[in-house]
Amino acid sequence: MEEKRAYTREQRSRRGLDDPDVRFDLIAYDAGALVARYYLAYGDAEPEGDTPPPVTWAGAEHVDRVVLVAPPNFGSIAAMLRLVEGEVVSQAHPRVPAAILGTMPGLYQMLPRARHGQVVDEQAEALDPFDAELWETMGWGLASDDADSVLVHLLPDVRSAGERREIALDHLRKCLERARCVTASLDVPAALPPHVALIGFSADAVPTASLLRVDTRSGALTVADKAPGDGLVLRSSVLADERLGTVWTQRLQSPIDWDQLFLFHTDRAGLTGGAAFVNNLLYLLLEAPPAGLR
Repeated sequence: MEEKRAYTREQRSRRGLDDPDVRFDLIAYDAGALVARYYLAYGDAEPEGDTPPPVTWAGAEHVDRVVLVAPPNFGSIAAMLRLVEGEVVSQAHPRVPAAILGTMPGLYQMLPRARHGQVVDEQAEALDPFDAELWETMGWGLASDDADSVLVHLLPDVRSAGERREIALDHLRKCLERARCVTASLDVPAALPPHVALIGFSADAVPTASLLRVDTRSGALTVADKAPGDGLVLRSSVLADERLGTVWTQRLQSPIDWDQLFLFHTDRAGLTGGAAFVNNLLYLLLEAPPAGLR
């Protein structure tokens, strides 16, 4: 962004246009929305420990609008299913093993929050998706007994299955701890700087997994309930709706300082392919006045 800002100022200066306050519009899709939100609030500050860093809006100085498309702001049960069971990318390709997906730290950062009670045991008691001990006990993902068939290829220089497992478990613990820190930082309520507008686009016409039941004897996962969403991410996750698991109130309770939200009666694929999405997005980017002038 600094490079593009310098380039833009240079080009405008050549044309006799002095514009010291060059700002950019950001468009972020899916997990990219989490990266954009973290950058706005904290810049390059690292999330460490149980206490989020102070919100400084270090990344917001040169930003005007931020458009979040289908953002998993409060995570997704689909992310947990992928980390535990793997994923079929398409009919033409075999299932991607959970042990491969489990090496990707960003996927853990899309796990649902424990406080919302979306992952429960047989007695409907809430479980913590970020609890490394739970993953090891249940044998999920990198902690699975079957993971070594993948680890032997990922760690070809490690001869011992036991050593490979310890490396995998260490990575799992680090990913979960990092994800806990990142999500806690993203969930801190803070009012946006007045010159920044935060805009969300989402689909909410598809029944989407909203409750995951765990068989604590086998570790098996079952989708026990569904709610409006785009097929992968719940409407409530997009909104960052803190009413989940509490007494419902009429007005949205969210740590995100939304400027505008657009909800479309379609699915995830139909959202960005629809004319209504494109028309509204182009208006916001090309015609609507900047946030600081409204």
